[in-house]
Amino acid sequence: MDKKRRSTRYISPLLSRRRMFLSIASFLGTSLSLTDFWWVPIRFVTENFYVRLRMKTERGTIRIMPLGDSITYGTGSSYSNGYRAPLWYALVDAGIVNTQFVGSQSSGSFFFPERSHEGHPGWRIDQISSKISFWLTQYPSDIILLHIGTNDIGQRFAVDTVPTRLAQLIDQINALLPLTTILVAQIIPRADHAFMNQQTQIYNMAIPDLVQTRVLQGMPVQYVDMYDVVSVHDLADELHPNDNGYKKMASVWYNALLPILTHTYGWQASATGTAVSGSWEYPDAQTVRSLSLGVPWNQIFCGDIDATDYVIQIDVQFVHGGATSAFPKYGIYACYNNYKNFVLACLDQKKGVFVTNACIEGNWLHWQETDLPASFDLLQYHTLSAEKRGSTFIFFLDGLIQQTRVFPIVNGQVGLMTDDTAANFRNLIIQ
Repeated sequence: MDKKRRSTRYISPLLSRRRMFLSIASFLGTSLSLTDFWWVPIRFVTENFYVRLRMKTERGTIRIMPLGDSITYGTGSSYSNGYRAPLWYALVDAGIVNTQFVGSQSSGSFFFPERSHEGHPGWRIDQISSKISFWLTQYPSDIILLHIGTNDIGQRFAVDTVPTRLAQLIDQINALLPLTTILVAQIIPRADHAFMNQQTQIYNMAIPDLVQTRVLQGMPVQYVDMYDVVSVHDLADELHPNDNGYKKMASVWYNALLPILTHTYGWQASATGTAVSGSWEYPDAQTVRSLSLGVPWNQIFCGDIDATDYVIQIDVQFVHGGATSAFPKYGIYACYNNYKNFVLACLDQKKGVFVTNACIEGNWLHWQETDLPASFDLLQYHTLSAEKRGSTFIFFLDGLIQQTRVFPIVNGQVGLMTDDTAANFRNLIIQ
């Protein structure tokens, strides 16, 4: 597809709005920056900006599903924008232009370009659970923003087991999309009934433990505190935030999303939308530490998605393993095109082997193992590298060729991965 047609494709859903918008801006003889008046339903930006934005994100969209009840829908806010509008504009103002809100519902200002979500007024956790499989099939997501439980308490629906239902919903989402990051909110306070607000506090107190239990199992889940940020003075009625309350909610989501969507030194989600999973640290430009145990895999990416011939080299060190995976390992993505097409090389500390494989169109090929020397010390740093020449991959360990394999994958990024293993990576070279 040529650039002209591609640009038209990405502008067309918003074109009539943009033309109207430009006419208004031209009439007023002014333009406002993206950092001005986040709450204004009409954003005074040029059509050119949205051309660049849509073209830039053609291949690397991170899909975010706002999931919950009327608070996710935006009840109580101007134009039903809720927290979604100030959050999206804050991300754009920070230079994060590759996010897209997804879901079957739509609400918000006519001029807000990301109106999709899964906010269902009046719904409880069990009702969300009954539909989540369908929604995630229709709208697969990289990140889910989950604020739910208000109606369980308000309707006095088995209040003692609300945390259990939340845990089951998290498990259900993880079973469907194991690499999807789930941000779970301690829900906002309520002013309609003191006893119900007390039940809200009890429910919120259970969330950190149930989340931590799943983190230790390797799930990409974390919690955020909305209760202590949004006060009863930020409510439009006795239950739903006003614009200022939703702005505060957006700030909490933004602070949680920022380290997920932007990683120091270029480490980030893949260009094709596979989210970062697991916990990583970045002491400097060539050093990365994986802190997460459990399964599924922890992974992070960098480099040019269009790269075809290159060498990746990095020193790796085993720190400690978990007790979850039958084949705990750590190593590199020698080429990552998307979640169905990639090549990896890693060390399996339990079997004592160097191992490579590829996934092509979602199908695993043959695991090829090379025994490590008897004197091999996993606690020492070892140099792991891969040279890619077209479809040929040459794998090295400590400067010695271990394997040469041919895989039908032409281009992709590089990355790091661990499976139930904490590991250190340093001295990264990509050339």
